[in-house]
Amino acid sequence: MKKTNNLIQMELEASKDYMLDSFVSEVTGDRLVRLTPDNVARAEAMFHTDSAYSAASNPQNEQSSAYMITKMKEYIDNSGGSYDARYNGIISEIVKRLDVENSTHINSDGVGREEITKRIVEIEIPTLLEYLKYPEDTNFELFDRISEKTNPKDGKHHGRVNPSFASKFCHYLCFFMFDGDEYQDNYPIYDSVIRDNLPKYLKHYGLNNTDITDYVVYRQAIDDVIEQSKEKISRNGFDHLVWYFFKGAKKLGRGRWSKIE
Repeated sequence: MKKTNNLIQMELEASKDYMLDSFVSEVTGDRLVRLTPDNVARAEAMFHTDSAYSAASNPQNEQSSAYMITKMKEYIDNSGGSYDARYNGIISEIVKRLDVENSTHINSDGVGREEITKRIVEIEIPTLLEYLKYPEDTNFELFDRISEKTNPKDGKHHGRVNPSFASKFCHYLCFFMFDGDEYQDNYPIYDSVIRDNLPKYLKHYGLNNTDITDYVVYRQAIDDVIEQSKEKISRNGFDHLVWYFFKGAKKLGRGRWSKIE
């Protein structure tokens, strides 16, 4: 029994080498995860170990949004810029799968999935690609169209805006359609966990704590924090690292997710 206990202690001690490196900000007093490539790699490894995330992000999984986005890319590559009923079906399926995988509940108004699908399909394919590739040059038009308040007609539901879903649609299309290209990291995910904790980093680095409920401001704030960190990580890496650290800390206590300085 004593030998078993020693093994447990050795295992627990060794596990510390794999925890996220964190520190307590002298400015805010908050414990923050360090924005380093090594920490991002650890977070990514855990994301891909998670069965739900792994399934949703696997283009080989025919039930995933990733799979349907690759089908969308194949369709566009062979469509000559036009579309037919198959395209409508692909977009509808992507919207539905992203909604389910990310628990964005866009259909709680009774019309969300159908209305958002219609908005996207109405955009000409070359224009849609421009929106995805050049968000600044197109004034984030795709994000704005998708996130715009819905219009239920039954008198039972209220319309809702969907910025979180809009960011995820734009993000995942870029991520899987432009794999390895400069456009892959164009759209950070707008998520409540990041939104709630981003101000801690802004304050730590002495940056303006602006209105990050505005997506364009939110995106710029992430870029500014990454720049101030002096580390080379992507927007996607920032999202995964900060989400994993603070979501995990909320569930289990930060001491079990990070090295304590």
